[in-house]
This record gives sequence, C-alpha cells and structure tokens, in this order.
Amino acid sequence: MANQKTGAGRPSRRYVLSHRGQAKLGNDYLEIATDALKVLGEAAGEDAIRKFARDRFAAMEDRYAKALAGVEGLEARADVLSELLSTDGFVGYTRKVDTKVATALMHSVQLCQGHCPIQDLAREFPVFCDMETEMFARLIGVDVRRLSTLAGGGHVCTTHIPVGREKAPMRAEKRTRIQFTKQERPR
Repeated sequence: MANQKTGAGRPSRRYVLSHRGQAKLGNDYLEIATDALKVLGEAAGEDAIRKFARDRFAAMEDRYAKALAGVEGLEARADVLSELLSTDGFVGYTRKVDTKVATALMHSVQLCQGHCPIQDLAREFPVFCDMETEMFARLIGVDVRRLSTLAGGGHVCTTHIPVGREKAPMRAEKRTRIQFTKQERPR
C-alpha cells in the first residue's frame, strides 16, 4: 500500500497486489513465453529450446566473465559470482560447507539464489536451469552440481561448488607394548 498526498484532506490509498494476487489475475507474459517455447519445440525440436536457453544466458555469461577476469581462487570466484547475481536480482549469496569423510576433509561452497526471474518458465522447461548450471561451471572453472532449484520446488536454487580436499588427520594410534615370554620369543 502506498500513500500519496493529493492535496487537502485525507491521503488517498493505492494498493499493490501480492504475488498470489498477481497469479490469480494471470501473468500473460509467462503464458505467452510458455506457449511460444512449446510451439518452438513442436516445430524445431528440443534442441531449438536448448539453443534458445543457451543464447539467453550468453550475454549474462559474457558480462560475468569480464567481472571475474583476474579473480583467483574458486571461493573468491563464487563470492564475486554471487554478488553479480544479486546485482541482477537473483539474491545471490554463498555458504561454506566442510564435509568430513573417512580419509579426507572436503571443502565446498554452495552458491545460492533466493530469487529467480524465470522460475515459472523454468518449471515448465528445466533446460533453463541446466544451461545456467553449465554457465556457472564455465565461469568458476570447476565441475558444479545443482542441488535444488526454485523451479523444482526448492526453497532456493543451490549449486554445489567443490573448492578443495585435504587429507583428514589420522587419529593417533594407541600403542600397546607387547611382551614376550621365553617360550614365545622369536628366534
């Protein structure tokens, strides 16, 4: 609700619809885009939709690649990428995660996005999420894995980025003194 004074007397009130209200009234652009991609798929096949999705991220990737030039280290690159995503309205942030397995300590970063402008379209065409994940892998320079997406019903889009592995410290061995009797002593 926004108040704006219109002169003497009580201010007029103007109301803005919530996301649920917007959905109830309809989203013609989403419907038009979905229909257009369905027609594209029927006319030219799934590869045409894939190419469209790849081309959609190409300009973003070029822009991000310039900003990431000279940034060293996988964690630093993930942090800068999250800032770039936030600037574009994706509400990006990173979270460091360490996992201990039997013989190693795995270091990773989760690149999270709290908002996705094409979430509803990606729900119908998950190839958009696939192309975005591939873009992240190229920009960061390591194989990444998508753990969840908003389009798939997740709370946030989460991409796993492995950043290192260390050998786990071994527990000190308990030393036991072995005593031999005269009969057991090796010769």
